[in-house]
Amino acid sequence: MCWFYGSIIVNLTFIVPAYSDNDLLRYAYDYEQASRNRKAPPLTPPLEDEIFRYAVHLCKRPEEREDKTQPNITVNTRIVGNRAELNGTANDPIGVSELRLYDNGEKQSVILDQNSWSARFSIAPYLAPGYRGRQSLALLILCKDQEGNTSGIYKELPLPFLP
Repeated sequence: MCWFYGSIIVNLTFIVPAYSDNDLLRYAYDYEQASRNRKAPPLTPPLEDEIFRYAVHLCKRPEEREDKTQPNITVNTRIVGNRAELNGTANDPIGVSELRLYDNGEKQSVILDQNSWSARFSIAPYLAPGYRGRQSLALLILCKDQEGNTSGIYKELPLPFLP
């Protein structure tokens, strides 16, 4: 959380023990609602799926979950022409419920079929003449199982060099 006191930036950090994410979200939300101090950052709008509804009755604490293992995910990457092609596996004993892929912060469509997944998307904007941004794609793959256990992979995929 961050707000301004005059021209000074003031921060507040909430810290909880490991596996107490539900408590952390509840404390932060309660504080935010009570204080009304939070202001959205002016230069970075929220991602389309960054805002979520918290439903206590649907969340199980880690100690209450039958399965406590995180999903196992793998990723293979390659660039073909002006497209990035990714594929991999997503395995969990009780089943994967969701897999998300972001490239440089943009959500990409994913095809999830049983224990395998794939995605293809254009990288043409990064290959355009005069492009002076990142020289690689920052890939983030997030996976969640039926019990709410999550895992993630971060990978940099170098872009082809253009003179």
